[in-house]
Formats: sequence, structure tokens, C-alpha cells
Amino acid sequence: MKDQVVIREAKVEDAPRTRELLLALLKSYPEAYLPTWEEEKKRGLEDEVTKLGELNQRPTSCLFVAETAGKLVGMVICHGHEKERIRHQATVERFGVLPEYCGRGIGTLLTEHLLNWVKDETEILRLDLWVILSNPRIIPFYEKFGFKKEARLKKTCQVGSQFYDSVIMTKWFER
Repeated sequence: MKDQVVIREAKVEDAPRTRELLLALLKSYPEAYLPTWEEEKKRGLEDEVTKLGELNQRPTSCLFVAETAGKLVGMVICHGHEKERIRHQATVERFGVLPEYCGRGIGTLLTEHLLNWVKDETEILRLDLWVILSNPRIIPFYEKFGFKKEARLKKTCQVGSQFYDSVIMTKWFER
């Protein structure tokens, strides 16, 4: 029997585990995120506690985690904007599932949870994300949830001597 996956909001006391998860994601997918493993490793646990506290205080920001058998195996971070003219927007900043848990629907559960939260608990109208094109499966994944490609940016991420393009994708919510 497979262990149940729970999607929930991360709490401040999860900080050591969310930091461990992020470092594991950065190590597993070095070309998929803007910070490097080395850069993120330099941040202290206090920074993670502060970040979680701030995310939990902002009505249009969140960090949701996927947990199974007591282990955090996936996450999605969304940052909303507080300035009046861009308050209707938010950006997915980090999204990932540990490689050994891919293919089990956890990414779908995280995405559905995030989209339901945006729709039901916020006034966000526009949700953006940047996709670094190192993973060809990721564009169709987001498209199945209604995200549309808005722009392609050339050579936005460099890993060693390899450059990767990015695509900005957007989903609009009707209110």
C-alpha cells in the first residue's frame, strides 16, 4: 500500500525540513533553480525561519509542502505583491518534487492545491511562473493546468558552460 500524500502549508517549525528539502531539490536539479546549492547552503536556518514567518503573514504568499510517511518530498512557494498596482499578481518562485517521488502525482497535487488556494483564498488575478527549459516535460505539465506561454527569454540561466532559455507562463483567474 502506498503512503498517503498530504499537501499542507509549511509552518515555522518546519524550517529545518523545508531547508533540507530545498537543498535536496537544488542538488537534484541544479539547472532548474536560480540559486545554486552552494548559495543556498550559505543561508542559515534563521533565514529559513524568517522566510517562513514572512510567507505565513502575507495573504497572497505561501509555501505548501507535500509530506508522505513523515518526510517532506515536494514544495511550492508563491510570492504575492503588496504594492497597489501589482497586488493582483503573484509569482511561483520554487516548485519541485524529489526525483525518487516523481511520477506519483505529487506535482499535480501541489499544483491543484496552489491553484485552489489562489482561487478560493486570495484576490490574485494573475499567477506567473518562470520555467527554465532544461526539462522538456515541464511546459505541457503547466499547460494542462491552464498556464499559457507569454514570453521566451534567451540564455537566462547558466550552469557551468551551458546556457538555458526560460519561458514565462501565466494563468489568469476570473473573479
